[in-house]
Formats: sequence, structure tokens, C-alpha cells
Amino acid sequence: MISSEVIYPGLIKKMNQLTDLLENRVNENIIDSDMAWFLLEKNLEIAIKPKDEKEVVAALANIDDFIQTLN
Repeated sequence: MISSEVIYPGLIKKMNQLTDLLENRVNENIIDSDMAWFLLEKNLEIAIKPKDEKEVVAALANIDDFIQTLN
């Protein structure tokens, strides 16, 4: 699903990292699956918007900042 909607390789990799992290947090009972889906969808919205490299860099930074809050 992620790679079909996100077209930039760096964002695909970052979204896969986020997906793995959210899965781990669900398995550790830190968040529930509904919250994980919500968080994934919010970040997916960020990942599918970029139209150029500058926007990709900004999206990567936003998603990376979010990932840091989960660590």
C-alpha cells in the first residue's frame, strides 16, 4: 500500500520504518491498533504530497520528527 501511493524512494523507506515502529508499539501494548492506523494515515498524507525534491526533504523531516517521538 505504501509504495503504491508514495512515489519517492526515500519516503517509501521512511514509511516502511514508521510502519515497523508502529507495529512494534502495538505489539508492546504501548498504543492500540486504531491509534497506529490513525498515526500511519496522518504520516501517509505527508508522504504522498511532495511534488519535488524540496518537498520530499521537508516531508522526510516531518516524518522523522514524528518517529523520534515514538522512540
